[in-house]
Amino acid sequence: IEKHDMIRPGDTVIVAVSGGADSMALLHFLHRHKTALGITLAAAHLEHGMRGETSLQDAAYVQRMCEERGIELYMRHAYMSTTPKPAGIGVEEWGRQLRYDFFEELAQVHGAKIATAHTLSDNAETVLFRAIRGAGPRGMAGIPPVRGPFVRPLLDVSRQLVEAHLKEQ
Repeated sequence: IEKHDMIRPGDTVIVAVSGGADSMALLHFLHRHKTALGITLAAAHLEHGMRGETSLQDAAYVQRMCEERGIELYMRHAYMSTTPKPAGIGVEEWGRQLRYDFFEELAQVHGAKIATAHTLSDNAETVLFRAIRGAGPRGMAGIPPVRGPFVRPLLDVSRQLVEAHLKEQ
């Protein structure tokens, strides 16, 4: 956060929460340190129905965790099964587009930064996939720590360290 000047006192930070280990660890960390950071904290979850009952269970888990901690939650249901997929993109990319459209809308409406839980492991994977597809120097740079309203506080942290933190907590 300090290295890339991601978050400043007075910022509203909305954590993009899937319910998975990385995003829950990020939400836990920011909630625990929100006073020291001087931020207003909220969470956002897009339930896109891509995984049926599992998607609904993830949404319920995120909602319960936010309620227990008094964290405001912005949730949207985007039923991909009943909405035509845009031509030329895969289902995963479409889901990503829906999530990022929702997060960008929240950033604009609330003047917020959106914290995503991309880790060092995600960044290495991204660079590898881009290399295989023949990306140039810009594409090989990986995931940027800050891009527009998006900040990635865990980008220098491995997935293994995130999981160890969660077990400890």
